[in-house]
This record gives sequence, structure tokens and C-alpha cells, in this order.
Amino acid sequence: MEYLRSIKEIQPEDCYQTGGSRPVKVFCNDWNEYICKYYTGKGFASGLFNEYLAASFLKLWKLAVPDFSFVQVQRDHLNQVKFPFHYFKTPCYGSLFNHDYKEIDKFFLGYSFHDEQLLKLVPQFLKIGLFDIWLSNEDRNFNNMNLMLDVESINFIPIDHVQVFNSNCLDKEPVQITEDESILTSPLMSKNFLRTLQQNCENLRTTSIIEFSRDLSLCHENLDKILQNVPPEWGVDSLFIQSRLSYYFSKEWQERSLSTFFTYIQYALNRKP
Repeated sequence: MEYLRSIKEIQPEDCYQTGGSRPVKVFCNDWNEYICKYYTGKGFASGLFNEYLAASFLKLWKLAVPDFSFVQVQRDHLNQVKFPFHYFKTPCYGSLFNHDYKEIDKFFLGYSFHDEQLLKLVPQFLKIGLFDIWLSNEDRNFNNMNLMLDVESINFIPIDHVQVFNSNCLDKEPVQITEDESILTSPLMSKNFLRTLQQNCENLRTTSIIEFSRDLSLCHENLDKILQNVPPEWGVDSLFIQSRLSYYFSKEWQERSLSTFFTYIQYALNRKP
């Protein structure tokens, strides 16, 4: 993992107000801008860790997450914004900013794709839905999509994974996300992707089982390396994380996740647009 540093002041317009945090856009010494989340000093930096872990896993799943780095913000680059410097003493989690990203929201229901684009987007959408089920991400649904579209490459970009593990409860036993907490049963599915799904659902079960098993194996195989890259300032206990993640890699959780995934797909197929 690359460590970057800020090279110019953060301006008020570079601060984003979201439902759970106020990330900032930082211009770094690689001459790129990054959307950065920071550590407020309460407990270990679980939110930053969740973002980093989820993004690392999503890359192994071959989903189009932005490149990411650890970013150190300089004290004198906070002069124009009202943030205490102690938020930035530890490295931030930085996600590469891209002007081609368009936010997916309820207005997106009327967006029209041609068939070639849908053949690419529908598998991505389903895979993101399965990923959320696997990591118990309760924070991507129709009211809060946490999803972007790269209008240049036509790829879905999943963002914001602070609330994986049942809203950041890795210390507790995981539970499956509900129907309302999944994008798979959202109107976005029925209005934009259902026809393509119906036409190609014959091989969905077999393909999903094979790819899910492969992707979980890749995540498990790379877990040690991923954890080794975590900034020590985040205060992450790697042994605790490995212990708590063991169930997410178990055959039982894999089967439960696939069962929930196929159930929600069936809900969508049975629901009229």
C-alpha cells in the first residue's frame, strides 16, 4: 500500500456532508485527488479499517472499486476548514476521486441502458448485492445506494463500507441482512435490470456458486497480506480480526449467504416492475 501526503490546503467546498461522516477531498503528492475519511479518536479506527478491508476484498472480486491509499494530511492544510488536527494525526483512508463517477439515486430509475451495457452491468449489480450479503452490509439499499456509475467505462462503483459487519459489529455473531437492506430487491432492480436477469437467469445459480467460492478463497488467501498493510496507528488487532472473520469464510456462512442471495433474486423475479 502506498502512503501519500497532502500538498495543498483543503477548501470548504472540498468537504462532503453525508449521512454518517464528512469526508474531505485531498490533493496529494501523486497529483491526484482522494476522498479521505479520517479517525476521530474513539476506539480503534474501525471505520477506516472496514473501508480498507472491503475495498481490498472488492478488488479481489474484480469489481470496479477506486484505487485507494493511506493519506497523511498536513496540519497547515486544514487552515480553511473547521476540523481539529487530531482527526488527521493518523493516516486517512483515501479513495481516488474520479470526475466520471455519477451517483446512483432514485432519479436513476428512468435511466436507459442498451442491451450490451446491461449484459455488463447486471452481473456487477448482482455481485455487489451478494458481497453485501456476505459481509452483512446494512448500508446499501434503495434509500441509500452507496453506488456510483462510471459513465466513461460503464461500471458500477460500490462505495462507503463503514457499516459492514452488521453496522460495524464485528465483535458479535453476524446475521443476514434483511430484504429491505439489500439492493437486490430495490425498485432499481425491477425497473432497470429485471428483463436482462430473466433472459439470463438459467446459468445464474451455477455461475454464482462457482464465482462466490473462488472469490472467498482469494479473500481468505490474501487476508494476512491485507492485514499486514494496515497502518499501525489504526490500532487494529490482527489476531482478533482473523478470529472474528473466520466465520465469514466458513462453509456454513457461505451457504447461508448464497441462500439469502437466491431468495432475494426470486423476490425480484416475482415482483412486477
